[in-house]
Amino acid sequence: PAEEAQLQENDIILSIDGISISGTDSLIRTLNSYKIGDTVTLTVLRDRQSVDVSVTLGERSIAND
Repeated sequence: PAEEAQLQENDIILSIDGISISGTDSLIRTLNSYKIGDTVTLTVLRDRQSVDVSVTLGERSIAND
């Protein structure tokens, strides 16, 4: 999950492998173009700075509401 990927609370995903992310729809659409096990580079906004994080995609967990 997020901790293993070095993502932090309040990180905002700006792009995946250079593909700009403008909201939830573009995030889902972009992630759906990859397979589980693919490694991607996320560019995130963290503490007002752009940071690149390498992430290996896993299965999506479904939150219980």
